[in-house]
Parts: sequence; C-alpha cells; structure tokens
Amino acid sequence: MNKYLVFKYLFFIYLIFSYTISNSQENYIEYQKGITKAENLMLDSMYNESIEQFRLVLDNYSFNFPRDCIMAAQISAYIGDDNSLYHFLKKAVRFGVHIDYINSRSLYSKYHKYPWWGNFINRDYDSLRNEYIKGVNWEYKALCDKYRNIDRIIRDKDQKWYRNEYIVLRWDIRNKWEKANEKYISEVDSLIDIWIPFI
Repeated sequence: MNKYLVFKYLFFIYLIFSYTISNSQENYIEYQKGITKAENLMLDSMYNESIEQFRLVLDNYSFNFPRDCIMAAQISAYIGDDNSLYHFLKKAVRFGVHIDYINSRSLYSKYHKYPWWGNFINRDYDSLRNEYIKGVNWEYKALCDKYRNIDRIIRDKDQKWYRNEYIVLRWDIRNKWEKANEKYISEVDSLIDIWIPFI
C-alpha cells in the first residue's frame, strides 16, 4: 500500500512537470501560421501589413528562422522602410545569416550609403554574429550537416526511382534508406542523450 502511494505521488509530480514543460515551450505551429499570414499579405501587395505581421511573429519568439527574417527584410527594402529593414537584418544575423549573403543581394546595395548601414556593418554585425555562434551546438550541427550530405548523395543517386514513386517497388533502395536512417537516428539519439539527459 505504501509503495502504491509513493508511485501515485511520483506519477502526479511527473504529470505536473511534463505539463509545465509542454506549456512553457513556444508553439511553432502558431509561428508558422503567422508567417504564412505575413507571406499571404505580401502576395496580396499589402506590404505594410505584411511587415507588421512579420514583426508581430518574429518579435514574439525566442528563435526565428533566418529565411523568415530575410523575407521580412526584402519586403522592407522593396517598399523603402529603412527602420524595418534594419530591424529584420539584425534579426537575420542574430539567427545565422552571414554578411556575405546580405552584401551579395543587390536589393540592399542602395542602403550601403545610408548612415545606419555603417552602424549595422561596423557595430551590430560582430556582436550579433558572436551571439549566434555562442548559441549553436556545433557538434550537433556538424552531425546534422554530415547526415544531410550523405542523405543527399544517396537520394540523388536513386532520384529517378524516387521521383517516379517506384520506391516501394525497389526493395533494394528502400532497404538501403531504412538502414541508413536507423544508423542516423541512433547517432543523433546518442548526441541528444548527452545534451538533454532527462528526455
């Protein structure tokens, strides 16, 4: 009877703990819905509303996808909204966009003469880039990059079968992919266990 109460108590603590964790995590389904809304506003030529929607979404999440920051910056540059452009470029760098990419876009070239561009390049870029670099788990990123490249090589080699949806008929390709995926998952799981031991 006493063990039963202890078990029940521990189970209750577990439920509270898991509920707290699940509710404290940001909901990226809602993030994506907001980004989709911003993109649709842009497609409807409602550029100012699109920028407002991007700002609403990107400013309310601790992580932003760089492509979303860049899209917001491009819309800002297109309509000549300097403040929003500066804001979204800083966000893009904070989440991993390199200055070489930004400088390679002709859309931003006219802004190189603006005073705030000098501040962005000389003052903001280095601190934001360092913040990004410190926040990345480079071991995990290297492993993901490695498997993405292996996966690309395997899938490119068998692409004609994959694109024509004959994959289910080609047991040799399917088995090769399943074995590779099992290997990838076990290595990623072991890395996750190192970094997140309580899962």
